[in-house]
Amino acid sequence: MNPNPIPLSVFHEVVRRGPSTSILPPSVFGLLAQLAKELTDHMGSGSNTVMVGSRPSTVQPQIRISHMARKQLTSNSSTNMNRRGPTLTSVGPHVHTTTAITSTSTPMMTLPVTHKCGIDGQVDQIRLCLNKLSDKNYRDMQARICSIMDQLFPSDVSDEFDLTIEKDRIKQSTYDICSHTKFFSQYYSQVYVSLCQRYSWLQSYLDIQFDAYVPSFERIQNINSDTHYDLFCEMNKRNEQRKANATFFVHLSEQGLIDPLRIQQVADALLQQTMDHVMYQEADSDHWRTRLDEISEHVSILVQGPLGLSTQGKEQVHVLAWMKAKECRCLSSKAIFKYMAIEDSWSESE
Repeated sequence: MNPNPIPLSVFHEVVRRGPSTSILPPSVFGLLAQLAKELTDHMGSGSNTVMVGSRPSTVQPQIRISHMARKQLTSNSSTNMNRRGPTLTSVGPHVHTTTAITSTSTPMMTLPVTHKCGIDGQVDQIRLCLNKLSDKNYRDMQARICSIMDQLFPSDVSDEFDLTIEKDRIKQSTYDICSHTKFFSQYYSQVYVSLCQRYSWLQSYLDIQFDAYVPSFERIQNINSDTHYDLFCEMNKRNEQRKANATFFVHLSEQGLIDPLRIQQVADALLQQTMDHVMYQEADSDHWRTRLDEISEHVSILVQGPLGLSTQGKEQVHVLAWMKAKECRCLSSKAIFKYMAIEDSWSESE
């Protein structure tokens, strides 16, 4: 079949009229509009027609489309037309239809970005500021967050507007991001303290998380990575998040948002759990060894709080540091070395 020439102006007109004149979906028309522009630029002063017909024997040069654009064009065409739509490639001054899109590593087209509006958009802005936080810009990020929060929750808002849902979302998002990692935890804590002082309702979520800290150790399990690898990775992720929370709590206590005495009491409670299990030699030694290893990590973090350990806590650390792993099935060498390091740190500070 001989190719039929179509003026390029007609091609532009079909694209301009939009999806209402065809079965093609709107997203495909967006891609075709970009192709029309590129074809016009490519042909320059050459022939002003588009050839529709059989595939030519030589296909060079070609219009380049990014991987994401190709994927969207293919999926939309398959979904809405139940067939693969035609693909345009340029050959000299003409354009022909082919049955596939030629892959290339050079992107020439980007897809539109969806921006959220209202509360969703402002929550995303707060998350963005917190994720960008560093030791050099944390004061600027704090000011931006306060500006967004003032817009969300103005002081003169009427009591008849219930903003409980919005506040709950901000509480959780702010805490989760500020406490999610030990890296820059000191600066995240400074921003969080300032926000809690400005918006007192934020602290209620912190109190809930702090109260759930010690009970969370009961969920620690000894998981075999060979048989349950996904569960093993998930448990490690939770353990790392728990240690990040402990570091965050210590920094908050240094700035007075958490009572330093509460940090000391938590450390003493964890040490007492360790002593109880060591004394009674629990039957499931592998399970308790895993939990007590994790507790030793947390004691080494909490001991850095303003008050350190109580007298009783220090005595328990001394006892644990001089134990032998062979004599205690649920206490590993790793945990013993951790308590020895805590004792050494006291000697160095004296």
